[in-house]
Amino acid sequence: MNVACALVIENGKLLVARNSEGPEYYLPGGKVESGEKMLDGLARELSEEFPNAEFRLGEFFRWIYAVTPRSGRKAYIEGYFCTFSGNLTPGAEVVDYRWINRRSLCRKTDGTRQFMRHLRLESHL
Repeated sequence: MNVACALVIENGKLLVARNSEGPEYYLPGGKVESGEKMLDGLARELSEEFPNAEFRLGEFFRWIYAVTPRSGRKAYIEGYFCTFSGNLTPGAEVVDYRWINRRSLCRKTDGTRQFMRHLRLESHL
């Protein structure tokens, strides 16, 4: 499974979201459909999760393998730096979002934890 996620950082904090399927916060984005390019899939997912915001997809940060919360399978995940304008009003599938720093205690997916570790090591957080 291929996944693309947005790394949206403002004032030293990272944007994460949570859906109704579990308590963990994840990086916005999601599964890339068969035949879809990673950035196209990321743009589609972001427009579904935050329909009133306009995201600008930036440079590739890195890829990881992480266990997905729903299936427990490993996914190939690419992270891209992104910025946004507009309102972060959540779409139907997002029940909560927040800005977290490296000390935040909320429950995070495996992929979110891994990306946060790399972002800290490279002084982005």
